[in-house]
This record gives sequence, structure tokens and C-alpha cells, in this order.
Amino acid sequence: MKFLSSLLFVCILFCASCVNAQVTTIQAMDFGNFISRNNNFQFAITLNPDGTFSFDSAGFFVISAPQQGIYDIFTSQVNATIVSVDVQQSEPLTAPGGAFTLSNFQAVHSGITDGAGIARVMIGATARTTGTGLPYPDQTYDGSIDIEVNF
Repeated sequence: MKFLSSLLFVCILFCASCVNAQVTTIQAMDFGNFISRNNNFQFAITLNPDGTFSFDSAGFFVISAPQQGIYDIFTSQVNATIVSVDVQQSEPLTAPGGAFTLSNFQAVHSGITDGAGIARVMIGATARTTGTGLPYPDQTYDGSIDIEVNF
């Protein structure tokens, strides 16, 4: 059994149109701290945009709860309609000796920027083990995601 510590993301924003935008991280997405019971199958922890989560108890014992990512997108456009928010893994959650694959990203947002040109986006995803049978070392696993906001 190995203890896994703080699975954190670095958020990168790409805007599909020519809108100047910047991201402020309110709360970085974090899959929490947990013990990997075994890696003989692909086990998953699913983190929802509202902060709720579920996990395969045969694969994990959770020490501290995951937390959804919360990001503020600042644009120069007031009350701009958000057509879509797409999230993808740009780097898997890795550390020497192991990696987790991220998938099933979910993004929740208001659909429009506010009177100050700000849109809050909440993000969840699923982290999945490799299923190779190899144990995960006790360390922090870091990765990154790309967030594309289309106005």
C-alpha cells in the first residue's frame, strides 16, 4: 500500500476567439490524499464540479477529500456569452514511478460573463490508475490541463 499525496493541476487558458483573457485560480483541482490499495485493475476517483466525489473502494482508501477546480476567467467583454468550455489533459498526473490518466472532464459555468467581465468555471474529472499491478510510490503527482473558453 502506498500513500498518494495531493494530486494538483496547473491550469492553462486558451481562448478560441481574439478576446483578451486571464485566469485566476480560486481553488486548484486536487484529488486529495489517498492510499492505493492495489493496482491490479484500472481503479478511478471521480471528482464532480460541485465538489462531490466517488471512488472505487477496492482500489483506494481516501485520507482527505478531493476538491474541484474553481477558476475565474477575466475578459474585456462584459456580459459576453460563453459558447463552450472544453477541458483536456495536457500532462498526465505523474511522479517518478507512476502516472494517472485523466478523463471525463466536466466544466460548469454561468454561460455569460458578469458586469465586470468575469466568468467562474468549476471543473471536475476522473483520475484512473494504470492497472499494471505495479504499486504507486508515496509522493505528489502533478499534471496540467488546458481550458479552452469559446465566446
